[in-house]
Amino acid sequence: MRNDTELAAIVFHDTLNHPLTAWEVFRFGLRSEGTANSGQPIQIRKYADALDRLEQLKEQGIIEEKNGFYFLAGRIALYASRMQRTNIADQKWRNVRGLLSAMRMAPFIRAIALSGSMGRGAAGHESDIDIFVITEKNRIWTGRFFLTLFTLFSWRLRPGWYTRLFFPFVRHGAGRSVANKICLHHYAADGAQLAHRNAYTASLHASLMPLWGREAFTRFLNANGWIYGYLPHAVFSEKNRRMVAPSHVLRKLQRAGEFFLRGFFGNFFENAIGLLQKLLIAHNPLTKLPGNVVIEGGELAFHPTTRDKDILDRFAIKMLELHSRA
Repeated sequence: MRNDTELAAIVFHDTLNHPLTAWEVFRFGLRSEGTANSGQPIQIRKYADALDRLEQLKEQGIIEEKNGFYFLAGRIALYASRMQRTNIADQKWRNVRGLLSAMRMAPFIRAIALSGSMGRGAAGHESDIDIFVITEKNRIWTGRFFLTLFTLFSWRLRPGWYTRLFFPFVRHGAGRSVANKICLHHYAADGAQLAHRNAYTASLHASLMPLWGREAFTRFLNANGWIYGYLPHAVFSEKNRRMVAPSHVLRKLQRAGEFFLRGFFGNFFENAIGLLQKLLIAHNPLTKLPGNVVIEGGELAFHPTTRDKDILDRFAIKMLELHSRA
């Protein structure tokens, strides 16, 4: 069995219990070995070729299909699960849409996208809402500070150091304190290159669902062309059904706040608030876990309990099993 990007996409997402549409199979077609410096999309196949390959895999009994969703043979339960999780994700989106739109007034925040399960459009009842943030270059700590405060006082920030500092009683009840909360887990300065690169992170970033900040998001993808080394057919639409319309009022409020945070004072504030946040991060026991925590190079990533190694191991084992049957 050759390096099959379509099958690899289905197997990889099987580890996430997530069946795919035909378009998603093409979009997330995975080359597990990757290439670090691809720079631009490598269109080695066409969508029609992917459809033909899916039919072949069905005929071989390797995969099954229901109502346009593809999954490994014997995993039909994933279809019903995705339908349920899609409805849950829609409800979560309706609950936080206004807040995520209002975030554009926070100084130096240039783009926001849904990540994780919400980025894939399928979430569980107890899931939080992962957010990927792009800030202005050289203002990542200032942007994080104000966005964290904004989310904290909107009562939507996922419990952690800041929430427990201001609101200690949110510790009670895991369901109440985590479900539907905003997790600001990943920041990148405009144009920054991300440090943690593998098939899992490539798929994670390829599934980002931009809400606003299209131009900054395009620059992010151009700076991180390594993603295409793993997903050569990745297609990032400039529009999606959750894209939030621009707001001139919010943009003016943002510019007003940024006016006082530029120049010498702005540089001083960035350095001072960055030092304070680094001290808080260093004293957070979660950052000592063997996960993906990055605080350098225009990137702030807080994934202390990332599952990438486990998922990639299970993906590799499953692919070997399928190869052995071929």
